[in-house]
Amino acid sequence: MRSVSASVLAIVAHPDDDLLFLNPDLDAGIHAGIPTTVVYVSAGDALLPLAQGAVRARDRRRGIQDAYRISGGVRDLWLQDEWDGEVVELGGRRVEEFRLRQRPGVRVVFLGLPDGRLSRLASGATLTTVPAAGGLVADGQQYDADDVVSVLCGLMERYRPTVLHVTELLADRRYDVPQSHPDHRAATALALDAARRYRAVQDTWLPSVLEHRDYGVGQHPVNLAAATRARKLALFAGAYQPWDPAAADVFGATDRAYNRSSRGTRWSATDGRGAVRLFAVRDGRVVAWTGPGSWQGPVDLGPDGLGAGVTTVVAAEGTDGGIHLAARTDDGRLAVRSVAGGSWTDLGTPNPGPDARYVGSPALAPNADGRLQVVVVNAGGGLSTRGQDADGGWHPWLDLRGADLQDPCDALLDATGRIEVVAASRTGLLLWRQVVPGGEFLAGPLPSLAPASPATFAVNADGRPEVHYRQAGTAAVATSWQDTDLAWRSATALGGHGGTGPTASATVDGRITCVTRNAGGGISVTSQVAPDSHYGPWTDLGGFVPDLPTAAGTPDGRLVVAAVDAGGALVHRIRSAAGEWGPWRAVGPLV
Repeated sequence: MRSVSASVLAIVAHPDDDLLFLNPDLDAGIHAGIPTTVVYVSAGDALLPLAQGAVRARDRRRGIQDAYRISGGVRDLWLQDEWDGEVVELGGRRVEEFRLRQRPGVRVVFLGLPDGRLSRLASGATLTTVPAAGGLVADGQQYDADDVVSVLCGLMERYRPTVLHVTELLADRRYDVPQSHPDHRAATALALDAARRYRAVQDTWLPSVLEHRDYGVGQHPVNLAAATRARKLALFAGAYQPWDPAAADVFGATDRAYNRSSRGTRWSATDGRGAVRLFAVRDGRVVAWTGPGSWQGPVDLGPDGLGAGVTTVVAAEGTDGGIHLAARTDDGRLAVRSVAGGSWTDLGTPNPGPDARYVGSPALAPNADGRLQVVVVNAGGGLSTRGQDADGGWHPWLDLRGADLQDPCDALLDATGRIEVVAASRTGLLLWRQVVPGGEFLAGPLPSLAPASPATFAVNADGRPEVHYRQAGTAAVATSWQDTDLAWRSATALGGHGGTGPTASATVDGRITCVTRNAGGGISVTSQVAPDSHYGPWTDLGGFVPDLPTAAGTPDGRLVVAAVDAGGALVHRIRSAAGEWGPWRAVGPLV
């Protein structure tokens, strides 16, 4: 195994797509010192005549340069003189690369293909670039789709990215209003093709890919903290927009940032012997580590025989103390297996055919008698479940109904022996609960503050569940909990350090700890001050991670918080039974 230096690459269609849809992630990474390169596939000429388009392309570049100068914390100089430009030749094509002189790890790269025509490449068209007025490359160049992929792959070989940010390839059809720009989808498809080619050449699973909602982001609640919104607005409206007055934030994107899908936070579990198991997806396969202390792994758990790779994996402890996994494949099927042995069982999908690609990531819980239950947000935005038979087979998929649910849902076996499932819509939380252990599910609303993320369960010392989620409009973490009479009627905000996405949690010595990715891209935690009690202040554990953390406790009172860092290494911090945090340490680089 070898360590890898973190390097972020973003590939977008137009100058400003990154500022609207990929921030605050890019800005946070630059602030954390992560080398960051943004590649613009089109010139952004807005279908203007050639001469006017060249001026528009030049001005949009200048706006981008001003935005990243501010992001990099560099003083403004006349006519973007804080940047050094270079023509880079790749695959017989020339692209323009600009480096921030005082922060050379901050780069912007322009290919210059014509705006509004990228989708034609997929049908075999050849496009001629639109040179920017006064640019480093003065003549037009011809590209077909393979040329673009070759150039993007060459840029990956140049920058060695460990994280790739793109806009969504497959928009959520429920919220794709107005319809996602065909240039956006085309640029992402080209970027993903280039990443596949790069991985094959380099024999690596990197870069990991994060897809961000674009136009549809405006259909979701405001989810950024006030300070983050102000920063995002300053980069777009204050720095970029003066160079491109025709640009407008008509989708409310400066108030929001959502990933297209979530890997969730349930990728760890503690088994019946007290060992913490961590699971990650690498190149479509699940790998596992066992700890804490001297971590053992990675162990390859497949899948084999499913005919598709895995995109997400979740873990749950069974009633026998063993760990079980549920995974989503890249063609929208669900599969399960025991970590102790055996093979993956293909559960198919609740939405066969083309709709399968809209099925979410699974949640997993054991029934009181040990039979497994898989639940998932289906292609229609409702909830579907499939349960195990007593003989080990599986019932057919059952539609539990619901609408407007956000992926993923979460599930647990409560202290009464009944499975509970929670899911967030854009306006509230819904709870499904078995009428009797192993029985049918009934659904109803769950009292809550307005949510702006999926919800995840936590468990109090006395067995009562509560759920954590982001509060709309503030990015604060909120909680709703079950009272001692088993009724859900209470909710409150817990504050926090901003950030987006669902939370992780673990209960150690009877106290719940809630774990989040914060506004700076690091990890923050808060814990109950006593079992079954309120929460104390938030602690920033530092670090920088591009995706969501997980958390697990041990019987001897330790808490493990783990994440995959920007370099692709699995890292963790451990809180001792005495409440002292150790430093960030690598579980292991998975390359």
